[in-house]
Amino acid sequence: MRLSSSSHRIVIHQDRDSGYLRFSDPKLADRVYSIFNGLSFPNSTSKLEFHLSADGSYEPEPKGPILEVRGLRLKNYNDGLYDLFRPFGPLSICMPIVTARSVQDTGLVRYFYVADSDEALHHLNGKIVEGNAM
Repeated sequence: MRLSSSSHRIVIHQDRDSGYLRFSDPKLADRVYSIFNGLSFPNSTSKLEFHLSADGSYEPEPKGPILEVRGLRLKNYNDGLYDLFRPFGPLSICMPIVTARSVQDTGLVRYFYVADSDEALHHLNGKIVEGNAM
């Protein structure tokens, strides 16, 4: 996944053993939050934790159910999963299930709002994507 380009700047601020990122493009910030928030590092107890506001004052609680997506064999799983599900609403979780360092054909998606989950299920359940039924 390409995170920066000349038109989409990411500024990294470091403060001791933590820090924060500032994105010039809100769509890129949304993508990074949805795909990488909560990501654990191998052989470590550390994980990425993103917040929607600098002071943590705006952290909505996701209300949608966690959807298990099966049957996908996407070429670029992170981006493909996000691109399929993001049009229906803002995502709090969008990640493939990885075991033994290989991506399975399953992912987890969670919307902030139940209505968005319902809309995605209505449009995507059973849909054929890259020759495979979801």
